[in-house]
Amino acid sequence: RMLKSSTGKMAEPQATTRELSLAPLRGTAVRLSPGQDVKIELCAAVRKLGLKNASILQAVGSLKAATLRMANADRDSGPGNEIVKLESQRFEVVSLTGTIDADGSACHLHASLSDADGKVMGGHVMDGCLVFTTMEVLLATVEGIKFARQFDEATGYPELVVLKDDTV
Repeated sequence: RMLKSSTGKMAEPQATTRELSLAPLRGTAVRLSPGQDVKIELCAAVRKLGLKNASILQAVGSLKAATLRMANADRDSGPGNEIVKLESQRFEVVSLTGTIDADGSACHLHASLSDADGKVMGGHVMDGCLVFTTMEVLLATVEGIKFARQFDEATGYPELVVLKDDTV
């Protein structure tokens, strides 16, 4: 697949990589309580802890409401496109993954949820994913780097940038 660069030329997409040494990996356990919003509270926890980056290693819990953006959302169609709001239902969180920027300034989270019949759906986590009984999350932090977001012309969204953290 070819993408148009900022100069207007067509180019092959390139993966952005940064080698990480996982030796200074730190873990932090976070438990969310009934009624708390998953995205808002995880960003707040990273901010409160003063972390420069966080990745979700694992999570287990349940929701009483969920708001997800589907993969076919079109950035050019305006707000609310392909947003699914599931209210007054109970879900098991069968996976939660993502990254949280330095000091909790932004989260990029995806979840897979199963309903009462075991049917699974997933998508981009939006505000409105409310804890039913508990949400237990293990966050990993890598020393020496920080996560930030930078607008990407190719996608039209702020995307992850991994930066060296000179404060360590």
